[in-house]
Amino acid sequence: MQITAVSIFSNLATLYKEMGNLQQAETIFRQVLEYAQRLTGVESPQTASAQVALGAFYWEVGRLQEAERLFEEALRKHEKIFGPEHAHVAVSLNNLAQVYQRTKRLKQAEPIMRRALAVLEKVYGHSHPEVAFSVSNLGILLDELKQTSEAERLFLRAIAIHEQTTDREHPNVMVPLINLGELHHLQKRFGEAREHYERALSIGQKRLGANHPRTARTIAKIARLNIDENKWRPALNLARKSTAVTVERLLKTSNALRARTKDLESTGITDANRNFQDHGRIAYELARLEPSRNR
Repeated sequence: MQITAVSIFSNLATLYKEMGNLQQAETIFRQVLEYAQRLTGVESPQTASAQVALGAFYWEVGRLQEAERLFEEALRKHEKIFGPEHAHVAVSLNNLAQVYQRTKRLKQAEPIMRRALAVLEKVYGHSHPEVAFSVSNLGILLDELKQTSEAERLFLRAIAIHEQTTDREHPNVMVPLINLGELHHLQKRFGEAREHYERALSIGQKRLGANHPRTARTIAKIARLNIDENKWRPALNLARKSTAVTVERLLKTSNALRARTKDLESTGITDANRNFQDHGRIAYELARLEPSRNR
């Protein structure tokens, strides 16, 4: 019953976070950790899970030093409780690696993320959705490290695993497709990039809907590809569509964004605001260039 209460309060904290009430969410996440320590012990699996939950909250709002400390503690506990090759250990490793990645300690992140993948492969086998997510994460990191050949192989592998374990049009397929499209885009392999982006967009429209944030981000990527190919009119139309979806989402979550911005004073603008500014910049540049084509 006590552990069930901890779980209920964790769900409540998550609900407050999704509603944008970050102060209340943090209070409850911290209370959950205190309850877990008191009811199950400082070194218990429940305490480690509560540390992961609070760390994930801090990661999301940009309080990365606090997130890192909690992820390190959770990793130590999980290794002690479950041994070095357990799924919980892999989750903690991946969390810690993503903090390193976000703080540009890419070389430190790489061996940790590789270890997380190796653990998941041992636990689940080589063709499991959790393995696919880890493969995709490692691909993103290696792309940042300019290890593009291996990154490309990893994105292709992630796509294949998701297709095998779900179906070819499952939303999980979208992420590695977009990642692969971005890699090819930067390599100026525009035809291949367009193929991946458009397939991702088709999945998003069918499975998530035209107004889903992931669908809007995919539209924005195709708009940028059109810019690089000097296809101004399609780029402008897509940029307008993507921006309209983003504005609608921002208006619906304005209270959450205000709270989130307050918590992110040390790290800058939120991901949603970055997305909106990027779309606005595209639309502005295209609108500025459009008259010169009509003169």
